[in-house]
Amino acid sequence: MNREYNINENIKEEFIDLVLTDGKIEKNVTIEYALETANNFDLDLVEVSPAQDEKLAVCKILDFGKLQYINNKKLKQHRPPLLKEIKWGFKISEHDLFIKNKKAKELLLKKHKVRYSVNLVGREKNMVDNALVRIKQNLDFFEDIAKIDEICVSEGYGKISIFSVLSPL
Repeated sequence: MNREYNINENIKEEFIDLVLTDGKIEKNVTIEYALETANNFDLDLVEVSPAQDEKLAVCKILDFGKLQYINNKKLKQHRPPLLKEIKWGFKISEHDLFIKNKKAKELLLKKHKVRYSVNLVGREKNMVDNALVRIKQNLDFFEDIAKIDEICVSEGYGKISIFSVLSPL
């Protein structure tokens, strides 16, 4: 989708088929005439189809900046959803956790994947069972808008992380 275009003086052909701004096609015109016509419209001459065998190259008069903008916009629409992370600690207050859940819900509605995790540090590492119960209760909040992967527990670097990945429906 991201392709290189020959524009204006970079077009190497001597004769081309020219597509005007109103869609009319002029066959077998010189490159000088096409460049002059494009300059009269204050637009660019863009080679949309290079010459092949017996066919002439097809060039179109258009705003090249606008063409690049539209192509970049299409490219962004085809990107896979990004993975965002919502982290919280075991001692978080109910209101703060509600805000984090609300933010995770917003991300899911925007079609992002969310890694939902709780970190246990210090003495909290002895409360893994309590943390599992609490994260399961919070994951129930997302059942209607997301597919919930299994809950994983990982240990390392002086902490224990309990997480699950939420995928939008």
